[in-house]
Amino acid sequence: MSGNKEINLFDLLIMFWRKVKHLSIKTFIFLKNVLCLSIKYFWIVIPSIIIFSILGYWMTTPDKTKYNIEGIITFVPENQILIENEFQVLNSLKSNEASTFKKEFNINQQQLSKLLEFKIFSIVDFKSDSIPDFVSLKNINHAKIDTANPIMQDMLAVRIILNGTTDYKPYMDGLVKYFNNRENLLKVDSISKSLINNRIDFCNRELDRLDRFSEYDYFGGGKKVLKTNPNQGIILESSRKNLYYKDMHSLIKERNYLVSYLINKKDVINFTSQYMNITSVPRIQILFIYIIFGFMIGIIISYLIKIHRK
Repeated sequence: MSGNKEINLFDLLIMFWRKVKHLSIKTFIFLKNVLCLSIKYFWIVIPSIIIFSILGYWMTTPDKTKYNIEGIITFVPENQILIENEFQVLNSLKSNEASTFKKEFNINQQQLSKLLEFKIFSIVDFKSDSIPDFVSLKNINHAKIDTANPIMQDMLAVRIILNGTTDYKPYMDGLVKYFNNRENLLKVDSISKSLINNRIDFCNRELDRLDRFSEYDYFGGGKKVLKTNPNQGIILESSRKNLYYKDMHSLIKERNYLVSYLINKKDVINFTSQYMNITSVPRIQILFIYIIFGFMIGIIISYLIKIHRK
């Protein structure tokens, strides 16, 4: 038999309670000491809070606030990897070749100084219905290997991080212009759209062929058959009318989808809306953090003075 003493659940609960009690007492003593220091050395703590409150107010003015400008871009699926790589190049270009970046985006030095960074995120389609469900805020490379949440191949979420401005229009236009000037992307984009146009032409030719075939009556011998129509009652109708209905309906649906697809993809990248979502950390939260930080600095200084006097 082992000499180890067994611990039952009741003993474990008692040990846990003692630990919690000990921790609570330590916390209470710490808070009491902090309160005593803040009262005794209020002439240090209060000015510290005021100074950091003013600093926080200054740091949260609109011209120093960081804004996240977020939107969705679409593109042909074949360009996905190339576009992701180009966004990495963009951030490097901004930092290392500012003059080239300004020329590519057609922006001035002041607008460049307001731009902090571009970020991209995958869009998840977990229902597999080609409709975006939510934006994955994980690292984009990690999102690609997440098989539980399949990502869309023709969409990305873009975040433009700006400092002191919410005028995102120049950067939107700059992105579209930049990607339209990339020859490798433009070539893939043109080939993909050419294939889609060929498919549209095929649908039109097939619809025309089926429409001509529907003029022939294979099953009715030119005779009329009785049909029930909810709006018109009992009518005479040629038996050939619905012969190719399903095929024609499917082709019309596909053609209309492809036409709409091309209309929405005029450029290499296309923003789904001319408006973007603007978010920032609420000013009151940042001010609160500065006030707490000022209080902590005041307490630390008070404690050091107390130790020095002893």
